[in-house]
Amino acid sequence: MALNAILDRPIEANNADRKIPPATAEARLSGILPNLRFRLAEAMGREPIFLADSCELSTWDSLIEYRAKQLGVSARALYRWLEKFENAGLAGLAQQRRRDRGTFKALRGRSAAIAFITIQRLEGRDPSSIHRELAGIWTDFYSDGSRPPCYGTVRNFCKSLRSAERGNERAEDAAA
Repeated sequence: MALNAILDRPIEANNADRKIPPATAEARLSGILPNLRFRLAEAMGREPIFLADSCELSTWDSLIEYRAKQLGVSARALYRWLEKFENAGLAGLAQQRRRDRGTFKALRGRSAAIAFITIQRLEGRDPSSIHRELAGIWTDFYSDGSRPPCYGTVRNFCKSLRSAERGNERAEDAAA
């Protein structure tokens, strides 16, 4: 039977020395494949036992721990991959872009700081001096004990203003 042939394959140790976790959907699928075989064996009423690197893996948890170590990821990551695969198939294993990518979390809800940075930048000040001044007046804006944003956040926010300016210039040129 074809299913028995699938179940009887040993777990490959081809990723044992891998330092970088699998990033593609196909690599993640190969990472969870032994776990899928384990589930199939259980569903068929067979005792799921896998031999890998001279150790017997007969429980779900032992297989998860072994594969996680082998792939260089956490056991939680494997559980997430399995859940994503069950919910969305191979497409679920593809890396997703962060939902908050391109937003400035340190500035979220900080309209006074955003206004300050924007006005200072449009007046021609460099991000370094804006950051220094913002750090000095932060407690005037916010008395909640929060820290001012780091220099990188201020710099990236200033860059986003510059790219928005370029977009406006292009729109104006196109309209003319």
